[in-house]
Amino acid sequence: MASRGKRQSGSGKFPPNPTQWDAERNGLAFRERFGLRVDEPLRPFKRSLANVMVVATRRELAEYADDVLLKKLFGPHRNCWSGMTIPCDGHFIIIMNETHARTRQNATLTEEFFHVVLNHKPSRIGMCPHTGLIRRDYDRSMEKEAYHSAAASLVPYSAMRAMVVSGASSRDIAEHFEVSSDLLAFRLKTCKLYRRAS
Repeated sequence: MASRGKRQSGSGKFPPNPTQWDAERNGLAFRERFGLRVDEPLRPFKRSLANVMVVATRRELAEYADDVLLKKLFGPHRNCWSGMTIPCDGHFIIIMNETHARTRQNATLTEEFFHVVLNHKPSRIGMCPHTGLIRRDYDRSMEKEAYHSAAASLVPYSAMRAMVVSGASSRDIAEHFEVSSDLLAFRLKTCKLYRRAS
């Protein structure tokens, strides 16, 4: 598999940076399950997984949480979270922060999808025995794998490279794939196209 990726790197399906090949494979496989071409926007809110329910608005979340909590989540704490996945009897509930820009929500939802698809172990929330503060486990390698895979799925290397070569601006590429300028910059850098992009 690695050798095939190496033959295609740089000008084919895979970027010249081998550390991104697994993420690229994950991203392409995710698109293939929906029959999407590499040059189409992913539009994750129009995609669904059989065992996943997406709660994307405060109104929908009101069915599960009280008003005091909702006011905190979508008020003073709205910049502290983007989305979360809750496992429930073999199914998953993804809760989204609708106060964020749609481009950020696209990245967040796709990343949460990948936590499910890649069978990542859910974080645990507990109380620190020393401080009494509530804390959440954080697995850096799982978060990195999900984010890199989501970014590759949202902006496939081959389509991004073709647009860069054709002279499309970074802004045009970000708008085409419906992602933020920050996510596109991340993809350009990790795929070694940043200096070629305008």
